[in-house]
Amino acid sequence: MTDLVATALGYPTVVIGVFGLVSVVGGVLVYLFTIKPALSPLNVIPGPKSTHWLFGSLKEIIDTKWFNR
Repeated sequence: MTDLVATALGYPTVVIGVFGLVSVVGGVLVYLFTIKPALSPLNVIPGPKSTHWLFGSLKEIIDTKWFNR
């Protein structure tokens, strides 16, 4: 296996291709999970204030009477 890696690293085209692929995949992931949600028009819709920094209003939703039916 190390011979295969050493051989692949000997070809600059392979190294550049792998680096390019990793860069593109990383860029797409950054866009999908940070930039796209931050620019969503749904962020402008008003709603209740969160009561917890992580769970939001989940406790209030679970404590409602209709949830237990």
